[in-house]
Amino acid sequence: MAIKKLTIDGYGQVELNNVAFRRDGRIEAQCELSEDFINVAAENGMLLTIDRVSKKVSLPTADMGPADVVALKYTAEKLYYPTARGLKDFRSHVGGMYPRMGFLSIGDKFTTNLALYEDTEFETEEIFVEALGAATALYGGISEQGAILVSKVVPTTAGPVLKVIERTTMPDGQLGIKFQVIGLNTATPTIDDYVFTFTPTVVAEDTSATVTWETNADVESITYTLDSGTPVALTAGELSAKSFVIDSLTPETAYTLDLEVKEVDVALAHSITTINFTTMPTIDDYVFTFTPTIVAEDTSATVTWETNADVESITYTLDSETPVALTAEELLAESFVIDSLTPETTYTLNLEVKEVDVALAHSITTVGFTTTSTP
Repeated sequence: MAIKKLTIDGYGQVELNNVAFRRDGRIEAQCELSEDFINVAAENGMLLTIDRVSKKVSLPTADMGPADVVALKYTAEKLYYPTARGLKDFRSHVGGMYPRMGFLSIGDKFTTNLALYEDTEFETEEIFVEALGAATALYGGISEQGAILVSKVVPTTAGPVLKVIERTTMPDGQLGIKFQVIGLNTATPTIDDYVFTFTPTVVAEDTSATVTWETNADVESITYTLDSGTPVALTAGELSAKSFVIDSLTPETAYTLDLEVKEVDVALAHSITTINFTTMPTIDDYVFTFTPTIVAEDTSATVTWETNADVESITYTLDSETPVALTAEELLAESFVIDSLTPETTYTLNLEVKEVDVALAHSITTVGFTTTSTP
């Protein structure tokens, strides 16, 4: 079995007979050609995939991912090369102007001379051309070469399902094939299945909060509202940095942030996200407290403590001896025991305490205690 290309003069052409995307704006023109087209011409009439994460237009493959959607390449020559010789000599290339891609809908009609066929179904090109004008139904779908693969069998591949409705001619007199979209296979999402994701993160401090986000598409605008106040639109710089800061907040206060996000593709719905966050206490006013208690016996002493924050580490020194770091279990129990002491003896215990928040100073506490007499 071999896939063959319909012989044409020059590159593929396309005529948009009646397509919805020119009226409803379901067009992508902000994605560049991928490396697939370094040695392959990107021709009008191709069905190609668009990865909205990498912002690349590529040839369809068997392992297309969930970010890929299938669209028709219809780049208008007159927009870019007004002195070129004609449609048949036009194609897009890597590093040139970005291609224009239209997302097809059921009922759309277009004509192209760019088509493939399998020699197991049509032994020669003459038989293929004759079949295009016959009463037998023919269908079209995507191919790994980009051109539409025409077959007697309805395609099950991802993307639009096409039906040949007429053998006709292109503006320069070459043979053309008029297709109509009769279905959309969703093995890979079409534009109608595409889900725009926007995941924000808020890092709150005492009087400010920094908002960043992850998204699978370009964002045209973001407007935020804090506690039902006045909406604020982000600047172009903030959108580009995917980050903005909200200032003049009150420490230790809960806030509700509403984000209204508009994706670049106007055909997709906006995203409205609500986030609740609480500011931190002011670091300068914050006082870390650590109050130890010692219960001494004759040959041992049990140390416990109360604190207003999580403790990361405690190291104690008894009478200037070797420092001893508490274990994780002792920190969790908020208690440790010092053994092998001498009865009726006064000791000096130094405690160096490190709070979890490394921005805050350590606490060094000195406690004196005396062991009891032996019973």
